[in-house]
Amino acid sequence: MFYTSRISKAFPSALQRSPASILSFNAFSAFNAGKCWEMLSRAGEHHPGFADVGIPYVRLATGTVTLLFTFSGKKNTIEEELSSAIEGIRDRLPGLKMYQAIYRENNQLELDLQKKILFAYLAFIELSMEITKYFTQPGYRRWSTAFFNSSKFKNMTIDVYKSLSNIRLRCEELVGLRIDVLVHGMESLKSRNEELHAKIEGEKSACLKFFMQKLFINVTELQQDRNTAHLLEIQNALGLGSWTPVIHRKMLAEYRTRLFYEHDEEVIYQQMTQKEIEQLQCTIPFADWAKPHFSSVLILRGINNENLSQGKIHNWLSPLPLHLIRQFHEDGANPQYHATHIFDPADPASRSLFKALPVILLQLLWPHRANLGSNVDGQYETLMAALHDYIACPLSRSDEKAQALGNLAAQVIGFYKGERCPVYIVLDRVDQCSEHYELMSILVNKIIKGAPCPVKVLLVAGSMNWPTQSFFRFDLPVHIQEIVMKQKFLDDNDY
Repeated sequence: MFYTSRISKAFPSALQRSPASILSFNAFSAFNAGKCWEMLSRAGEHHPGFADVGIPYVRLATGTVTLLFTFSGKKNTIEEELSSAIEGIRDRLPGLKMYQAIYRENNQLELDLQKKILFAYLAFIELSMEITKYFTQPGYRRWSTAFFNSSKFKNMTIDVYKSLSNIRLRCEELVGLRIDVLVHGMESLKSRNEELHAKIEGEKSACLKFFMQKLFINVTELQQDRNTAHLLEIQNALGLGSWTPVIHRKMLAEYRTRLFYEHDEEVIYQQMTQKEIEQLQCTIPFADWAKPHFSSVLILRGINNENLSQGKIHNWLSPLPLHLIRQFHEDGANPQYHATHIFDPADPASRSLFKALPVILLQLLWPHRANLGSNVDGQYETLMAALHDYIACPLSRSDEKAQALGNLAAQVIGFYKGERCPVYIVLDRVDQCSEHYELMSILVNKIIKGAPCPVKVLLVAGSMNWPTQSFFRFDLPVHIQEIVMKQKFLDDNDY
């Protein structure tokens, strides 16, 4: 009766305590309900009379207390689970907001994630509503819920956690997808960077190449300007300041026009037509002269028809050198070094040796003007020294001046060192030149003798004023041939 009265008195007072005291009491009861029952059972076993005291009230009181402790333990367990669930879900809510802010694309996975987040919110709201309803109902209803439906909140909490877990799994899939997209994006970016780098390198190389080409062109132009300045210096020193290749070709064209005018007036006489030129080029002397491997001189003596000799100015063979000159200009694939001069009967100034030969030397120097600036082996300095000696010698001492002109010619032809192609010198109407001996001496003893390459000299002369070969004296054996051609009167069969 002592134990029963003590527990019976304590229980009603515990029920009248505050909710915090009740939760504390419930916690104590949940932990010690089994202990109390075990202690009472042992007291009955060791003291057989203990179980019979107060029958039937002792056993009823003992069962009632045990039942109350069991209810209290279940109720406390539910409340602890609810508290733990609320704390756990509350900690995850900021994560849901972060997921909503990150995954907002309109694709299937992210739409599904947004749906799962919505369902999780709904499940959490439903749980919160049930918890609120649970704690606002009377105490006996909470005791009834704890005893008869103790798994209600546990199942709802599991549903909420399951919804949160589904969200996490979907986020992991989206993270994997984002990583895959990022990897492909990085690969694409890397590829674009490589393409851009290659493009930049290509443009850089192209710019550098363009710059180097431009620099080379500028340097070349500067060198050409320097070379041209040297050439103009020589040209002015020779008294040929106004001479240019264009003016020279224009002069040859005017000379050709005068020849064709005479040709049209002399249709009944033999003319140097294309057919005649081809026949002449097939002759043995001309063919030997044309061989490019050695130096040689070919003299063509043209004798005008006796019926025309008194009034005819030009020689009937003069179209031949003009034909050769035209071939030199038109053969762009195999350009030939050449120099030409016309001792024009109609132009007394062109018939002077000291006028004609400087024109020849300037034409020979023109293709190698680039070597003037480089001064290879001191050629430019030696050339300028020979030019100074020629200019310094007065015209009154013609022999010395011719000798100085020959030395200058030897220096000019020296610029053809290393050339294998022959150099052609074509002179028309050399019979009009009064310095026959000096002209041939310079051509053979200076130019041909000092040339590092073959030199081909073609001379066209009239028969009256040009001396025979025995008149000349040469310092070396030279291959000289002479062809004499008389102009015929054409009969009816020749037309």
